[in-house]
Amino acid sequence: MADGFCEKVSGFLASRCNLNLSEIKTCYCALSGGADSTALLLFLKKFAPDAEAIHINHNLRGAESLRDENFCKALCEKLSVNLHVISVDVKEHSKITGKSIEESARILRYKAFENITHGVKPIFTAHNADDNAETMIINLTRGTGLTGLCGIPAVRKNIYRPFLSVKRSEIIEFLNENEQDFIVDSSNFDNSYTRNFIRNEIMPLLVSINPSLSDSVFKTSEIIASLDSFVKSEAEKITDLENAPSVILREAILIFLRKNNIEPDYAKISLLENGIKSTGKAKVQFTKDSFVSFDGKYLNIIETKEKYNDNPEIYINYDENVIYGDKHIKLKRRFNKNSHDGVIIHSLLTNNYIDCAKIEGEKILRHRKNGDKFIKNGNTFHSKLKTLYNEDLSPERRSGNLVLCDSKGIIWVENFGPAARVAVSDDTEEFLEIEVKNA
Repeated sequence: MADGFCEKVSGFLASRCNLNLSEIKTCYCALSGGADSTALLLFLKKFAPDAEAIHINHNLRGAESLRDENFCKALCEKLSVNLHVISVDVKEHSKITGKSIEESARILRYKAFENITHGVKPIFTAHNADDNAETMIINLTRGTGLTGLCGIPAVRKNIYRPFLSVKRSEIIEFLNENEQDFIVDSSNFDNSYTRNFIRNEIMPLLVSINPSLSDSVFKTSEIIASLDSFVKSEAEKITDLENAPSVILREAILIFLRKNNIEPDYAKISLLENGIKSTGKAKVQFTKDSFVSFDGKYLNIIETKEKYNDNPEIYINYDENVIYGDKHIKLKRRFNKNSHDGVIIHSLLTNNYIDCAKIEGEKILRHRKNGDKFIKNGNTFHSKLKTLYNEDLSPERRSGNLVLCDSKGIIWVENFGPAARVAVSDDTEEFLEIEVKNA
């Protein structure tokens, strides 16, 4: 079986990774001491005699972490393999960044790999076909696009994963035939980790339905990867976003966000997509300081400089879909002054209507600023927003309460209605409906 195992892995490297080990002078094996990485080192030693190993001590399991490090040292000494040992403080990284222990460990691990390989020399990791199936199931349960269903890539930059072609059971058999022991990480049995729960509880149930589950999932992941590659290629070339198929439009937005180092938020992406499709214009707040807008042809980044309580001041156009803070706002123009969906419009019956003809210049959306005041519809005197907020809004609602302005000042305040100078009247020909929903 050992020869068959090696042929299978070598064939995968040649066909899927376009890599011939005999042509490589320097390469590295990510070595934890577990079954998968131990088998990978044995494989590499056979086909790439000058391969070196990298062990990352995450310092998460006390004496057991030291045991793992010592095992790797002994194994590499036995095989005459040069070993690089890197110690990282995962808990401190998690504390500082707020990321999970698993994510912090992954970040520090790959950062160490990049430092040693300079991001160029090949490094091999031991992810196998079962890992790939688990990853696809995890991504599916969390909600994902095509990319998440592609599974683990066989190649990413200088990182190669030749064991994606073999199952964990084949790896154990390979180790047994080579009479090579390995260590077992006790945390693998802790089902509080999502992957462990999937591996220990869910996968056995699925395998009972289909014993060839990992092979089937791998074939599916390859099909999805081909589709994903096609969609990405089309999205890179698309010029008419407004008329693009939804799957291409969504990918074009994702590509734009990645290029601008903006974390994807699928609720906001959907809102941006819907705005582009429905009105040809959209503006959505993605970060504290920036919006992504569509002007009818191009996606743009709008960086805001002027802020109050860390909230920007932005221009808003008619019929744009805008997410501002935790709210979804849309300004709708209405041309029937007598009714709207069966409701008679009168200046004193609603807080969310404005006479469009009375608006001066650009429409500006923001939160309250110090010194803000306006003449509320129905009054003849100025009211300070700070006083109104303190009297009528609970503390948790004050910071997010919206204010709409034009070039002359405030024209509408959420929960308090329009300013007197822009209120609708019997003579109103075109009025503005302000729609506010939780994002």
